[in-house]
Amino acid sequence: MHAAALSYYEKALDKLIPELKRRNIEAIYCKTREEARKAVLDMITPGSSVNSGGSVTLTECGIVDALAGGDYRYYRSMAAAETDEAKRSDLRREATTADYCLGSLNAISLTGE
Repeated sequence: MHAAALSYYEKALDKLIPELKRRNIEAIYCKTREEARKAVLDMITPGSSVNSGGSVTLTECGIVDALAGGDYRYYRSMAAAETDEAKRSDLRREATTADYCLGSLNAISLTGE
């Protein structure tokens, strides 16, 4: 990312993060993919069940691979690997009650909306 764009987004985050906190939404800023992966994985208890939507961000940060190869019951990879449609359907249904659900944000305003 160009320095000017990075500076713009960091200044926007200085406004956004307090707005999110005001709405009781915890927000953290990670400068690198590695920081983001570590921050997310530090929030998830090993052995927990995890579900996620299709997210380029989670994939690019290495979070999907870490969940699929780690000590987690990661429903997305389990369902994708299941060849039996009935079992895949059961996994998807079970995934709705996962201990953790990860996704990406499509849009947000500086007011936290």
